[in-house]
Amino acid sequence: MEQQGSELGVTSERLSSVANSTRLLKSFGDNAHEIGISALAKRLGLAKSTVHRLASTLLDAGLLEQNLSTGRYRLGLVMFELGSQVRRRIDICSEAKPWMMRLRSQIGETIRLAILDRDRALYINVLTSPRAVQTTPNIGQSLPLRVTAEGMALLAFQPQDFIERTRNVSMILEQMAARV
Repeated sequence: MEQQGSELGVTSERLSSVANSTRLLKSFGDNAHEIGISALAKRLGLAKSTVHRLASTLLDAGLLEQNLSTGRYRLGLVMFELGSQVRRRIDICSEAKPWMMRLRSQIGETIRLAILDRDRALYINVLTSPRAVQTTPNIGQSLPLRVTAEGMALLAFQPQDFIERTRNVSMILEQMAARV
C-alpha cells in the first residue's frame, strides 16, 4: 500500500518550508480563489516576507499564478496537471460510472462517488440529478467525513481508533470555528 501523509498524526521530522508551502496551497478553495499576501500571512500565521518567498517559489514552479491587476495569487495550471495525473490513476471512476448512471436513472437523484482521503471524503465523480434543486460537490473537493452521507458511509468501515481520531479532530475544528 502506498504511504500517504497524515493530517491526524503529528510528524516530528519535516521540512518547515515544504509544510508551509503545502499549507499555503491548501489555503485556496471554493471560497478563496484568489488571495493576497497579507491574507495568506494571516491565515497561515506567518510573516508576510516568509509568505512572499513561498509564493514566489510556487509561482516560479507554476503551482501558483498571480493576477497582475490585483496582485493576488491563485492556484496555477501545474496543480491541475498534477491533479489530472492522480485522477487518471483512479480507475474506480470508469468502473463505477455504469452503476452510478443506472442508480441515477432509477432514483432520479444526484449520485456522488467519494473515496477516503486521510480524514476526509474526496469526491472523484458526480452525476447530477435532472431535478431543479441540487447540492453537488465539485470533483476534487474534499469535505470532513462527518458532514456528508458519503463520509459517514466511509467512516462506518474504518477501525475504531480512526473513528475516534476523526471525531476528536472534528470537535477541535468545531471549537475553533465557534471562536471566530
